[in-house]
Amino acid sequence: QYCSKFTQFLGSFYSYYNITKMNKIADQNQIILGAYVSLERLWLMYSFDKAIKTAHPLDIDGVFVNSLVDNTFYIIRNGFARAVHTGNGLAASATANLVFQNIQEGYTQKLKRLMSESLQQTTDTLIGGGDSDDENDNDSLEKQKNESVFAAALESDIVGIGRLSTGLLCAINSVELSAKFINELIDIIKNEFEAQFPSKIPTVEMALHGLHEMEVLHEQMKNQAIQEVVVSCITPTQEKAVSSAVSRISYKLNDSLYDNYERNDPFVNGFLSRNVLGNKNFIKSRKHLTSKNCLQLICVMSEAIAKSFEKELLKKKECNALGALRLEKDVDSLLNGLLRLIDSFESATSEDATAS
Repeated sequence: QYCSKFTQFLGSFYSYYNITKMNKIADQNQIILGAYVSLERLWLMYSFDKAIKTAHPLDIDGVFVNSLVDNTFYIIRNGFARAVHTGNGLAASATANLVFQNIQEGYTQKLKRLMSESLQQTTDTLIGGGDSDDENDNDSLEKQKNESVFAAALESDIVGIGRLSTGLLCAINSVELSAKFINELIDIIKNEFEAQFPSKIPTVEMALHGLHEMEVLHEQMKNQAIQEVVVSCITPTQEKAVSSAVSRISYKLNDSLYDNYERNDPFVNGFLSRNVLGNKNFIKSRKHLTSKNCLQLICVMSEAIAKSFEKELLKKKECNALGALRLEKDVDSLLNGLLRLIDSFESATSEDATAS
């Protein structure tokens, strides 16, 4: 703000100076601008390093996120706002490009590497194990508060099939929040340049394009992690349940067996209650993921269930008219049960979006 007033003060006296003095003033202005941008670069680097060292998990109504995300974008928004307040389009442009470099070279690269390592560890350690305890996970998160970046969230995410730590769920929420903040940052930069420095818009187009690519990358990282949770921690037990249930069902039915199936559903209701709603890792995901991430997880899980059911049905050799009728009811019942679950989270996601 003071820089802006200083520039305006100098401008009001331009008419009193000859061309030589005006050139000297312009030179001094460039020196001041260069010094400001250098100081801003150092400040961003120092503040970002501080955010890394103080990163820790935060519990927001049972939903875990990492403090690094919020702290980083708080730093970035303040830095860009200062540059805008100078009233100098070149200062704002230089700062916008510095912001992009910090997100690309420091923040995103660190996040991408740690997430990749975490998912690789998940793949390498699928040897067995039980369900983890929420209370132990929460204690572990408290002990890890001084760990750098996402180490607290990403170390030893999954220890074998059936074991899911709260840490990976924290990382998924954090990456989703990061993509959201990048999108907001793009809008802030666009709006400020359109309002105050329209002639300088071309100087930030590359940074805006790069930020959009970072947003897409973060979304891809989140999608990969959700896919891994379903494949490694939820699907194995559900596949076994589907296989066991379908192997006991006959779709070559007589009237008596058909009536028995109508009275006592041999598959769908029990599967949904025990192996979907009652799945311990799904319960944990439902508890700690944001509504949007949980909705995405349910969609991925539903697709996996459908494929497992189809795979087991193809093993059936015989089917008559009554069996086909029963199969249609099983498919409809399974589909409707999963759709009800999806609808409940779509409503929650809409409420969250309205609240924000």
